[in-house]
Amino acid sequence: MISLLITHEAQTFWLMKLPLRDARKFLQLKINSAGSFADGKWDGLQGSYKGVSGDKILFCSSSSGIIPVPYFIVDPVCPTKKYQPVHCLAEGKSLGKVFVVEEYGPQECQVRPLRGSASLRPIATADLAVIG
Repeated sequence: MISLLITHEAQTFWLMKLPLRDARKFLQLKINSAGSFADGKWDGLQGSYKGVSGDKILFCSSSSGIIPVPYFIVDPVCPTKKYQPVHCLAEGKSLGKVFVVEEYGPQECQVRPLRGSASLRPIATADLAVIG
């Protein structure tokens, strides 16, 4: 039987705090276990978020299908170019909001809301996750 309980530690993880997490089925993730999960077989694999099962993230890639992985081994895929749609992962009022990268930088991107105002705002590149 699959446990539907999520531990307090898991609830404080960046992905678990994302508002409307289960509506974010196209959030791009990569596995980074440093060899601790499945002997590193999946390390570096990129895929998308498909849900939560207990303390595991349901991770989907075209080469592996859906696999449950420990929540703490997934990292967001950060933007690498202009015009990518992204979720903001930074704490605060922008957490979970969807933006488009208008100016890409390895440290900081200028983004605009996906819908609405065209005003640009700076957000650290590491605080953005690509939507695929």
